Amino acid sequence: MSKKEGKHVMSYIQNMITIANFVCGLLAIYAVFVHYM
Repeated sequence: MSKKEGKHVMSYIQNMITIANFVCGLLAIYAVFVHYM
């Protein structure tokens, strides 16, 4: 695997982590919101 491909994979993984964190944050906010309604 070339360095260019490695960088592409790393940025892809970072994007996946960012999206996962965003979704987890939304779920946490939703859970709290539902809990206090």
